[in-house]
Amino acid sequence: EPGIRGEELVALWVKAQLVEFLGAVDIEKGTAFPLRNPPRHLPDRALTVGIPLTHDRPTRAVFSRRAEETHVDLLSGYGVLLAGLGEVEAVEPLKRAAPKGRLLVLVKARVIHPAAR
Repeated sequence: EPGIRGEELVALWVKAQLVEFLGAVDIEKGTAFPLRNPPRHLPDRALTVGIPLTHDRPTRAVFSRRAEETHVDLLSGYGVLLAGLGEVEAVEPLKRAAPKGRLLVLVKARVIHPAAR
């Protein structure tokens, strides 16, 4: 929860996080089944993974999670940019399907005085 220090200083504890589904892994053999682009007949939000649909092949989902936590004190109207969020989950044997992009998180603080509303 943000706190106010003095007239214009905002104290923030920021936790930025991105979770991305990468695919699945055959638990017994270690075979990777990465996320694929959906066929044209499926809705835009559909996900496809080349996993054989049999009950004798247990699989586990693999998610990438990038996160960063920090404490910042900002003057009202100023912001902070967080970049380079590190991977915090083991994603082997899958790798990120898309090239590594830059994930930027911008947090801007502003003190609103009740009388100014």
